[in-house]
Amino acid sequence: MPYSGDPAASDLDWIWFTIRDTSATPHFSATELAAVLADEGDKERAAGVLLKAWVIEMLQEPNFTIGSFSENHGSTLSDLLAQAETLLASAGLGLYAGGVSEADNAVIAADTDRPSKSFTTGMFRNPNA
Repeated sequence: MPYSGDPAASDLDWIWFTIRDTSATPHFSATELAAVLADEGDKERAAGVLLKAWVIEMLQEPNFTIGSFSENHGSTLSDLLAQAETLLASAGLGLYAGGVSEADNAVIAADTDRPSKSFTTGMFRNPNA
């Protein structure tokens, strides 16, 4: 069952539309999309993971020139990779800085197996402390 033509019809159609895999014979089958969607639990994350996998596969294809015809995938792959990163970031898989929020610090403080802090706020204000 390839793309139906309506991205709102199902999560699989949304993913096919988002990664522009809408041909009559899509690159990813419905089974592959469903498996990644089940594994990731979110259609944006699944689309980002699938798009990155597709870009990695396309990176294996060589650039070439035959007479006046040439094929160079560089800028296209860069654009697709940026789109994949955007999808993953919007799904909450962007960069994470731990220990910044009060909730993160409370979890860290409650961990009895964690070593004590090496640095503290204001430790250089009074060198004799």
